[in-house]
Amino acid sequence: MTLKFSADDSACRAALQIREKSYLSPRSMTIGILGTGMVGQAIGSKLIQLGHEVRMGSRTENNEKAAQWVAANGPPASQGTFADAAAFGEILFNCTAGVASLQALEMSGVANLRGKSSLILRTRWTFRTACRLP
Repeated sequence: MTLKFSADDSACRAALQIREKSYLSPRSMTIGILGTGMVGQAIGSKLIQLGHEVRMGSRTENNEKAAQWVAANGPPASQGTFADAAAFGEILFNCTAGVASLQALEMSGVANLRGKSSLILRTRWTFRTACRLP
């Protein structure tokens, strides 16, 4: 079986490779996304299309943009705070703007981040880095 990905899928592919070492694994993953903007919504929607469960996190539990995204994506999508998304995900995508990125990580809670793979994305859609959090 051969899977084809477009250039826009590079961040999704990188996250799955970090965790699974193979794109052919049928196992569904839980993924947390920090941020409710265009980047977080696009990554989250694509991951849901690939069969994964995604929780989008923001500063507040009832964020309007996150609620609209959940309604558009159905049951595999959910929303909560940054801490909720970080606790939920096996892999985390930090899709916040640069100035809010550290605050989002602080609000996620150290215990929720420990030992998880995290992808930090720039607003321009480029894959920046994958790192192991403490």
